[in-house]
Amino acid sequence: MLTDLPHELRVHLMVDHVNDHRSLQNLCLTNVQFATIGRDGLFWQAVLRAKGWMSDWSAPHSPGGMAPKAYYAMICGLNDAHRSALLGLSLETTMIEEYAFDGCTSLALTQLPPTLTSIGQYAFKSCMSLALTELPPNLKSIGWGAFWRCTSLALTELPLTLIFIGNEAFADCPQLTGGEFEQAVRAINQLGM
Repeated sequence: MLTDLPHELRVHLMVDHVNDHRSLQNLCLTNVQFATIGRDGLFWQAVLRAKGWMSDWSAPHSPGGMAPKAYYAMICGLNDAHRSALLGLSLETTMIEEYAFDGCTSLALTQLPPTLTSIGQYAFKSCMSLALTELPPNLKSIGWGAFWRCTSLALTELPLTLIFIGNEAFADCPQLTGGEFEQAVRAINQLGM
């Protein structure tokens, strides 16, 4: 019986036989043996580790600032290019490439690796679920249109290290229309010219 096996071994057996989020979640919901562990955040952390999808740049209980189960569901829903870009982020990452997540409407991170110093142009264009509450503390450059049409961004301030913001970096971001935020963007742009 599977419940007699150690927790980590059960997770590995499940992950090896089930390759998508819905199937794994349904197995947890419909199978009495897995119903309890399927509600456990530690289970989803173990699933992420078993898949090799646990990031080194955020806490295991909150990958990308999200609950482990939600993070796993998000990764499963990404196309190969976006999944590769997300899984490529690490504590060694200093730049997010141009167009890396362009059009990735299901990317719902609330934080990015703290080591980032540069975000390329249109890197997060139309990432409507991206809900960042802050930017990395050492960020120096945000490319043109980097967050264009990111309707869920919830930034309240910009890092003091920021020296360049490209045109329309925050265009069509309705939650960032506050006077102080817009003044900060203008001030950084004037300093960089």
